[in-house]
Amino acid sequence: MQHERPVKEMPDRSFEGQFAGPQPRVDDVVPIDVQSIRCYLSNCVRVSRKEEHEMGKAFEISVWKPQPGKFSEFLERFAEVRQIFLAEGVSNIEVLTGTAGKDVGNVVVVQTFKSLTDNGAVNDAIGESKAMKDWMERNKDNHLAVLVSHDLYQSVE
Repeated sequence: MQHERPVKEMPDRSFEGQFAGPQPRVDDVVPIDVQSIRCYLSNCVRVSRKEEHEMGKAFEISVWKPQPGKFSEFLERFAEVRQIFLAEGVSNIEVLTGTAGKDVGNVVVVQTFKSLTDNGAVNDAIGESKAMKDWMERNKDNHLAVLVSHDLYQSVE
């Protein structure tokens, strides 16, 4: 005889994913300033300074789908962007190509930052960078690739 498990009502998760990481206990919360709240391409992250200190590096992972026949040109233009990002403080940038799975033919860019706060500060610096503004102006009519996804992660070790 099989026993049926009682049906458990699922909680409302309509706001799930808006705030990353475990929510702090009341006694763990420290004041949150502008540097601790970052929104980048609608990926909002809220962390307290104490949580961030206990966490590790931040990683931005972007997946690009180059337009047909534009793969090499996209990589050339991105090499220019990569230099600007590194000059503005991104710790490391890995550029990968998908060879199996869902990202075959796509370009995956993994940017490493010291922390989430560093991620926000560096992205602000990139946005204000004369070199980046000049690059954007020179390439405003180049539609070499489509942004497939852009996500922000944080190491937990």
